[in-house]
Amino acid sequence: MATIGNNVVLAKFLLQLTAAVFDFVSVVRSQVFVSPSARLGVGSAVMAGVIVGTKTLMGEGAMVK
Repeated sequence: MATIGNNVVLAKFLLQLTAAVFDFVSVVRSQVFVSPSARLGVGSAVMAGVIVGTKTLMGEGAMVK
């Protein structure tokens, strides 16, 4: 897993990888709580100690720490 600090560059990079038929997974550490009604975008990452609340919608490639 790697990050890109510029969201515009990240979005372009994700589009290029998607076009090249890369498969993405979401990474969720075991020390988090994710509400059953929350939705995580493909390729998102949720780091230790985070609480993802009710009806949260995380976009593709998003990271919460």
